[in-house]
Amino acid sequence: MPSPLGGLKLTDIRRAKVNLWVADLTKAGRGAVTVRRALATLQMIFIQAARDEIISTSPALLIDKLAVPNGDAPVKVWEPAYTKEFFERCSRHRLGALFEVTADTGLRRGEITVCTGRMLILTTARSPSGITVSAWTVGCSSRPTRKPVQDAGLCL
Repeated sequence: MPSPLGGLKLTDIRRAKVNLWVADLTKAGRGAVTVRRALATLQMIFIQAARDEIISTSPALLIDKLAVPNGDAPVKVWEPAYTKEFFERCSRHRLGALFEVTADTGLRRGEITVCTGRMLILTTARSPSGITVSAWTVGCSSRPTRKPVQDAGLCL
């Protein structure tokens, strides 16, 4: 859905038009986080235009930010059955192995993208009581860290 702001000159955009744009995004079903990010981008554009003296002030500065529902919600843990289904589906994806390593190590998106195969070592050992224990040795930083493979669930 194209924005009506796109057809206006920068100097013709007023706070009421920005409020209407935010309301239209919300009515179109965009989530609060998406709307807030879009508004932040628009605010940066207007601030730069004001710095460049194209406009005197930003019409997007005093716009009320939408509340993010469940912004402080607790972390959801994937149950083993859901994690198993995820792994079965991602096994057909070209990055399936990367998804598994990410889930097993607990590495975040930025951390896993800088790792290479030489930085990740899976160690599996059987304890005297017969329990198999696995751990990844992750060497993405100057100090490798060991992270146990978790079979109870996956935190997102």
